[in-house]
Amino acid sequence: MMTQSKSGSPTLRRARGLYGLAFDALAAMFAARIVVAVVAAVWIGLAAIPQAVDSLITLAQENRPWAWAGLMGSTTWLAINAWFWSRVALSAYRLPGIGRHPWLSETMSRGIGAAAFLAVANALLRAAAAVPADMTKTMGADTSGAAPLRKAAFVLVLAGLAFIAATAPTVRHRLRMGRLPARLVLAVTLAIAVLGMGLYGSSPLFAARLLPPAPTILFAAAGLICGGVALARFGAQRHVPLLAMLLAGTVALALLRDWNVLADNHDLQRLPGPARGRSDISEAFDQFLAADDGNAGDINVVLVAAGGGGLAAADFTSIVLGDLADASPAFARHIFAISGVSGGALGATEFVLALKSMEAHRTHRRCLQGDTLRACLQHALAADFLGPATGVMLYSDLLQRFLPPVVFPDREAAIETAWAASWQNTFGNDLLRAPFLDAWPAKRPWPALFLNGTSARTGGRLATSNLKLGNSLSADGIDLLTMLDGELTASSAIGTSSRFPYFSPLGAIRRTPSAPIADWVADGGYFESLGATTLLDVLDELVRLAPTAKRHVRFVVIEIISDPSVGRASIDSTEPKRLWLPRGLVGPGAVLLHSRDARGAYAAEALARRVLALHGIYVPVRLGQSPTGATAPLGWSLSPLARRLIDAQWSPACREMILNAAGFSTSVQALRPTNVDTVLELGTMWRTQGCQVVGDPRH
Repeated sequence: MMTQSKSGSPTLRRARGLYGLAFDALAAMFAARIVVAVVAAVWIGLAAIPQAVDSLITLAQENRPWAWAGLMGSTTWLAINAWFWSRVALSAYRLPGIGRHPWLSETMSRGIGAAAFLAVANALLRAAAAVPADMTKTMGADTSGAAPLRKAAFVLVLAGLAFIAATAPTVRHRLRMGRLPARLVLAVTLAIAVLGMGLYGSSPLFAARLLPPAPTILFAAAGLICGGVALARFGAQRHVPLLAMLLAGTVALALLRDWNVLADNHDLQRLPGPARGRSDISEAFDQFLAADDGNAGDINVVLVAAGGGGLAAADFTSIVLGDLADASPAFARHIFAISGVSGGALGATEFVLALKSMEAHRTHRRCLQGDTLRACLQHALAADFLGPATGVMLYSDLLQRFLPPVVFPDREAAIETAWAASWQNTFGNDLLRAPFLDAWPAKRPWPALFLNGTSARTGGRLATSNLKLGNSLSADGIDLLTMLDGELTASSAIGTSSRFPYFSPLGAIRRTPSAPIADWVADGGYFESLGATTLLDVLDELVRLAPTAKRHVRFVVIEIISDPSVGRASIDSTEPKRLWLPRGLVGPGAVLLHSRDARGAYAAEALARRVLALHGIYVPVRLGQSPTGATAPLGWSLSPLARRLIDAQWSPACREMILNAAGFSTSVQALRPTNVDTVLELGTMWRTQGCQVVGDPRH
């Protein structure tokens, strides 16, 4: 009788071999974890974040040869670094699997290098898939960007296969390539990093024109791989945890800045000199009423809330207000106040400054003389604001985290500079670089702006306004300029409301340049993203003052809602939204985000009910999904495709409906407001795209 071998059956031996190979592969992946993590982050960032996908669509629609060359070159350099430094990382550890499987280290490093090509190719394909099919038909395959994206993805897949072949040991031996010297890779990566630091530290707008955001991210990722593995290898050889020490030092420097021991480049950039006096709401309203004394009938007081939503919200706000002002100058003259949040704050501020430019004749020869106000505003917002801020964030502002003295401006300064440069190029004046309060003459402090930020200290609102707010805001609200006891440029004033989490830092507020930090201002969307709370405070103050008017005051409130996810659609949903991470991990953050949205919806409905109780007109204008089913991304750049999707959602019928209801009709045949004899079932405002006019003009 034969006995079974101690090593077991052939099937068991093969199973053990496969198990050992899988374990050794996982160990090798762990050894190269820095490289794997960076490549995975690049893939997730470019393929899953809507703003990154839209930036790839922009690259394809603009179709500039040097931009494509930058993408291909940066992807290749990322692949070379991923391959080379994964080999270095694997050689730094004595893995048992390397001895049992000599080919494992070589194959793993070549695969990681090729994965960089495949990650970018997948992102390009996802961007092509994001282009709606009917837009491809109407715009053409080339102008929509879908076809160039697919072609570029195909080229990168071929490049990945060629990379695997070119890095094979036999091929390298035949080509007499030998080993790629670590010093050469370090030197080239260091040169790219120094060039990036210099360009983005001194001229972020010029640097962003050279390279779009995607190549900038890829070059920075290659630098992170090189620096991370090199420091880890050097520290391991000397038994010193360099990466951990570097992280600890960064945290210590951040704490010293928060404790006012060290200066910080995240302070609000206040202007020199003392703060000027400002009119309060009462004085401004008296002047507003006096300016309309020569007319008969009701005095229409237009109030606007412009919600957040990045550059899409700014673009939609400028489309709505610009088109209404183009159709009826009287409508623009009767806007008393605009409350803006985040992107809505940018659109609202540029609209008001454009009106002031028209009044003062400070206009560019290309704009506001032959073009409409709407077209000029859209042109000013069509620039790439993402590129400068992204480059500064990944280069000079990242380096600043490791430097005790302030050397570089922060990424928020880069985006504010980009706003101002695009404005100057369009309108030919420097109103965005000028002091915020310069836009309003002493006798005409309207349309007043209320730019809503969020206090990191209290969680309430920090409102930046050309009017002194005093006790006009409810208990949670604070007048930011009073706290600052100074002045800001117009672009910095917008920046007190438009600060995306992490993409823009919290802005430190000091009562004097050398004083301790009094508070930090965050994006206004943390509190609520619609701007309705502040506008309700303003409305209550005006209602108190209205009896002093010689004629009846009728309030017209326009609510510009640019976030399709806010409102009752989520409340009425029968199933919770699926998450890709355990709810126990991300649940608290999701609850905070949803409570922000619910607070905005509550404030908007309270504002609507208040206006209707006063027999005024309430108009919710909602940017929802377009007929193609696509929405604009949340970020600081928009592709031509995204701008077209936004532009298509505002109609002449909407414009005429609003102007007619507000008493500024430009049509021969007046349009009756909808729901004129009944109280609006307010839930419909959250489900309906477009505009609704609610109120009874008989009052």
